Amino acid sequence: TGHAAAGVAELRRAIAINPSFAQAHHDYAFLLVETGHAAAGVAELRRAIAIDPLSPRVNVDAGWLLLQAHRYDQAIEQAKRALELEPDLQEARACIARAEFQRGTAAPEMLRFYQARVTSPDPYQRALALAVTGHPADAVRALEEAYRKRSILMVMAGTEPVLSFDRVQQE
Repeated sequence: TGHAAAGVAELRRAIAINPSFAQAHHDYAFLLVETGHAAAGVAELRRAIAIDPLSPRVNVDAGWLLLQAHRYDQAIEQAKRALELEPDLQEARACIARAEFQRGTAAPEMLRFYQARVTSPDPYQRALALAVTGHPADAVRALEEAYRKRSILMVMAGTEPVLSFDRVQQE
């Protein structure tokens, strides 16, 4: 779409102006993954990490991006790196739990975490919780609500592993 093309152009411009700006590479990586270019996104992400390897933010976001790219082992590895840098980073633990869920090795506390969020006021977050807890039809309804409300997170729905069509089917 036009917005994605404009985003690509702006991020490429930012990188051209300052190639050592890790955040621009990081944001461009997410845009690439969300627009169906996972391999290019992961390559761009590696550039961000090379520029700022000690950033907990870059490392945890790398875990999330790798999760979106369906590279679960790498997502876990990257999120663990973020925990080494910032041991109290709960977002890194959440990323690890989600990647483990996708691998089929999730801890029971992850399921409890999502069970507590099936009533979230945020429809996208509620959709994720419903999908994880085995309520795919309700998850689809929550996604429809998120779409109607123009949730910014809807851009991730196409690559969100828990919402893949082999997992979310009509009940």
